[in-house]
Amino acid sequence: MDVKDRPARPVRKAAMAASSAAAAAGGDGGGGGRDRKPVDVEMLSDWQPSDNTSSSSSSSSSSSGSDWEGKKVVKKDQGKKKKQVKKVKKKGPVTPEDIEMEDVFELAPEDALMALEAVAQQLQMHLNWINEATAKAQQVFDAKMALEPDSDITQNRMEQVRKIQASGLLPLNLWDIFHGLQPFPIVGPAAVSNITSLVAPYTGSIFPTLRLMEVKGNTLCIVASVRNRPYLRNPFDCLHAAALANLGEFVGGTGVVIATQLINDQDALEASKGGEHATAATAPLPPPPPPGKVRAILKALQCTYHKKATSTVTGTCEVDLAAIKACCADNQHDSSHGGYAHDMNQNSHHGAGAGGGTGVYVVKATLTDESAVRVAEVETHWAVQRSQKGRKGDSNSNRSHKTD
Repeated sequence: MDVKDRPARPVRKAAMAASSAAAAAGGDGGGGGRDRKPVDVEMLSDWQPSDNTSSSSSSSSSSSGSDWEGKKVVKKDQGKKKKQVKKVKKKGPVTPEDIEMEDVFELAPEDALMALEAVAQQLQMHLNWINEATAKAQQVFDAKMALEPDSDITQNRMEQVRKIQASGLLPLNLWDIFHGLQPFPIVGPAAVSNITSLVAPYTGSIFPTLRLMEVKGNTLCIVASVRNRPYLRNPFDCLHAAALANLGEFVGGTGVVIATQLINDQDALEASKGGEHATAATAPLPPPPPPGKVRAILKALQCTYHKKATSTVTGTCEVDLAAIKACCADNQHDSSHGGYAHDMNQNSHHGAGAGGGTGVYVVKATLTDESAVRVAEVETHWAVQRSQKGRKGDSNSNRSHKTD
């Protein structure tokens, strides 16, 4: 139905009737404003809704019409408000009088003092923690200084002092650093990891954490771990094979380096004791030269991978001190090859201490995940020998003794 043909609403019928009556009373030109068309009042009065349906439709249309008019009024008011806001922005900055101020809670002096007291308590807790750590470090230092002069640790300290006096540099002893920081379980592993990163930057790229370093009988045990970090993963969302090989080499290399340091300290202690117990009969003879320092260098690395590493990986290895010392004893008489083995796959010393050494020691590191499942195995072949300083001194002293 067209809008013009639609019957007028009851409210508008009365308005239209009133306007037509006013127009008739005033004449054609008597009324002000625009001329309106005459309305047939009889037609409007004769129109009545035929049934309930028409009445309901008229009521619904009236209600919808009223809603529409209400929405139009609201939109008009909103437009006015926006115009007012724009006018205010054009005029200049808003003054405090134009803004409705809210009550703001102000802190009293007592509240400020309470906040400062809370900060002071936290600082005091930190100071107490630092004092406790300092006291523990002092206890460890006093305990080490109170050892007997003939103990191994004291002799090792004296050997380090001699090295410092001779070279002017502080030698890096990972054994002393690790056990010196052992009373601090939070700071210790992080400090050892940072030192490792400084000494071996490539090994430090995986951020290994040294967990255990102890000697059981004649076996040195090393345990280290690496977290599954995003930059260490491969495209398959697990630890890269190179990172696992790096961890295995770090565990085995740390074991061999610490073993050589312990053997050198033991040799220095035995040499000092041998000179102290010299008798009058042996006094005219020259003292025996100190043995050469034990040193090792990596010659081969072999990795075997069993499973993907998707969690923290822990590497464990055991180093036999007696086997390394036997390696050095065997290759002392092999001067033609500089103390190194002819073939690293034949007659090599393993971690179990197999006999027939030719100067090569094989360390086997086992890598496991958090579920104790074997992830990989890394074998490192180390060529072990003693330095030639002691041997040269020995030959010169024997030659001079024979000529005399």
